[in-house]
Amino acid sequence: YMSKQLMAYDMENRRLYESLEQGYLETIVALANSIDSKDAYTRGHSQRVGDVAVEIGRELSLPERQLKQLQYGGILHDIGKIGIVESILCKQSRLTDAEMAIMREHPAIGDSIIGPVSFLTGVRSCVRSHHERWDGTGYPDKLKGTEIPMLARIVACADTFDACTSTRPYQKAM
Repeated sequence: YMSKQLMAYDMENRRLYESLEQGYLETIVALANSIDSKDAYTRGHSQRVGDVAVEIGRELSLPERQLKQLQYGGILHDIGKIGIVESILCKQSRLTDAEMAIMREHPAIGDSIIGPVSFLTGVRSCVRSHHERWDGTGYPDKLKGTEIPMLARIVACADTFDACTSTRPYQKAM
């Protein structure tokens, strides 16, 4: 009897945990959609980046925990753009150097937005470091090579893939 009760409690706890996790994901998607809705050309971008990042992670045989971090990190990678003025965010032409400097603040802004959310601790590097470059010329921290967290490198690849295969005001899809 006790074994059956413990199994029932365990099943109920798993169901509640999965429900809670689904609620987190829906909240994350809603946040990402708020960014994507500012710019018609990037609608769905964050979700696609999350999906592609997970597929890359699967090819690399990453554990389920890291696949979830890739999903959340991909969806949230541009959350810091919420702090960028729309005149820059939605500009239909090339950004000036000053505008680009402002745009380059979005990874650090995103990191500060999700920083207080303990559930997203493993995702912070994806948000903060997705514009770092192997040669150290990226931003915001000028990380180089393996200093760049692996999950952030994966999100960067997924982000670049989506940017290259999506039509933007300043660039046709490849």
